[in-house]
Amino acid sequence: MSDAYRAFIALALPPAVTDFLKRVQDCLVKEGVRARWVRPEGMHLTLKFLGGLPPEKMDDLAAAVDAVVRSYTPLELTAQGLGGFPNRSRPRVLWVGIGGQSARLADLQRHLESALMPLGWLAEKRPFRGHLTLARAKGRRPLARNMADTIEQCEPEGVVPFTAARLVLYRSHLRPTGAVYEALRQWDLHDAAS
Repeated sequence: MSDAYRAFIALALPPAVTDFLKRVQDCLVKEGVRARWVRPEGMHLTLKFLGGLPPEKMDDLAAAVDAVVRSYTPLELTAQGLGGFPNRSRPRVLWVGIGGQSARLADLQRHLESALMPLGWLAEKRPFRGHLTLARAKGRRPLARNMADTIEQCEPEGVVPFTAARLVLYRSHLRPTGAVYEALRQWDLHDAAS
């Protein structure tokens, strides 16, 4: 298990979405928010955090994901709103929400999670909530005492529609300057006509 590496499965984002997310980050920075910012090139829609992935499980994991993606066509989603976990007033994480076919997205996430359970990855205890992470607090404290006004100030108007068509297995390399993600495998969601 010492050769295991930190990995997760996510949907890749098109450039229009990462550009939109960067603009929201820029507003938050301008408003004085201090945080560990997610690099735009590292932004994604996480479906399953795997933690340690032993190399010997790679083929079984790939087969399980292959079986899942065969049942799904690309998802029509939207990037919208601005929020925080655990709440908007004292967040430790800032995020942009997901709309559009969010029920299909949640179904894909559950299907993926179920397919990976026999391989040893347990289901998440918290319900899935699709989101795009912008920033995390430094250390254990929230980003600020009351962020609700700042979030309201930077909350984007309207939505950015996008098609999520590619699932990616990422390896996470933790560096002092932040995580860097390496794509290990990719799966395309199939069009109904194919």
